[in-house]
Amino acid sequence: MTPDNESRRAAKPSSSGKATPSKKTGLIIAAVAVVVLLLLIVTRMGGKKINLNNYLTITASGYDTVGNASYTFDTESFLDDYEDKIKFSSKAEDTFGDWLNYIDAPSTLASYVSGSLDQSSGLSNGDVITFTWSISDDSLEEIEECFNYSVKFSDIEYTVEGLESVASFDPFADIELVYSGTAPDGYVEVQNSSTLDAVSVLRFSVNPSSGLSNGDTVVVSLSNTDMDYFAETYGMVPSETTKEYTVDGLASYVTTLAEIPDSTLEQLRSQCEDVINAYVANDWNTEAQFLNGMTCLGSYLLTPKNGGTENDLYMVYKIQSHEYNEEHGIDTTYEYYTTIAFYDLVIEADGSCSVDLTDYSLCSEKISRLLWEESFWSNVTLHYKGYEMLDELYTNCVTKNIDRYNCESSVEDAEI
Repeated sequence: MTPDNESRRAAKPSSSGKATPSKKTGLIIAAVAVVVLLLLIVTRMGGKKINLNNYLTITASGYDTVGNASYTFDTESFLDDYEDKIKFSSKAEDTFGDWLNYIDAPSTLASYVSGSLDQSSGLSNGDVITFTWSISDDSLEEIEECFNYSVKFSDIEYTVEGLESVASFDPFADIELVYSGTAPDGYVEVQNSSTLDAVSVLRFSVNPSSGLSNGDTVVVSLSNTDMDYFAETYGMVPSETTKEYTVDGLASYVTTLAEIPDSTLEQLRSQCEDVINAYVANDWNTEAQFLNGMTCLGSYLLTPKNGGTENDLYMVYKIQSHEYNEEHGIDTTYEYYTTIAFYDLVIEADGSCSVDLTDYSLCSEKISRLLWEESFWSNVTLHYKGYEMLDELYTNCVTKNIDRYNCESSVEDAEI
């Protein structure tokens, strides 16, 4: 049979011998491809989404200024709505393995849900708080792959209202922090002297309560923060439940020479003179050694590098001795250096300095000087406790301890 003209035009071959599709046909093919792609996406996701915000409720309770907020994810309603809809996909086994035999899909999806409020206590009417979901990108991907669902959510703002008005009191108005010990090992206790019933029954805790130094911050907290109890029992609630305090008034170990008052230095110098005079009276040769004078050159303050508490104060003296013996023609002046060490100087809370003047150490190094020989078997030797040179004294008192102690010096050599 002979085809009609319309059929012949449609079947007319191109110059290459093949039929040429029209532009309209190409657009149709492209459109079909887009539709297929969308169908694939919809098929993969099932077009199924869950709005988590629909199942979250925020509530506020308590009393104005000290209200509390909480949130609830309505798992029961969520399971009722999706019990027969949410199923595990074929990829769920890669994530859950054998656990698939013991878990159900809706409850497992619900377990991915979490979040928090930016403020949940100390609330007043009119405060605006925010709930923020905390679902990671990895969790979102697992939800899509394992359940063929996607979840939708956004931050939820909530304006606090309906909190009951009640009188308030300052629970910290009549408390006192009592410090003891010496920084950096100070202690603190809370004393409550209030006569207000609601306050007098309170118990306070403080953190930290030990290992304190002046300038540290401690937090005092109520042991009972049940606002309903206060409101019902006393008709008022605490205006706050915690309060910060700065540690002040602790005694502290001396760390710099500038902290030592002049009055204390005067006491130390007086004691040093007594120590040296007692030493001369007890140890020197009364027939050949005579004290000519003594001069305080300053002091070395040693403080530990490891943050320890102790300190050592070396008072440095130049001593002048008159060596004299008429029979042997001895008449000379001898000078040397010595130290008297005191320990654990403390600056009290009132700014005064305390130190045990009876706890001291006179230099134990000895200088021996042959004065004359009586015979081959006998001679007269004078002894001094100290060092011939000031740099020797510094080496033994300071340099040998420099690995463990910092040193501050006020020593200046001086003539007697």
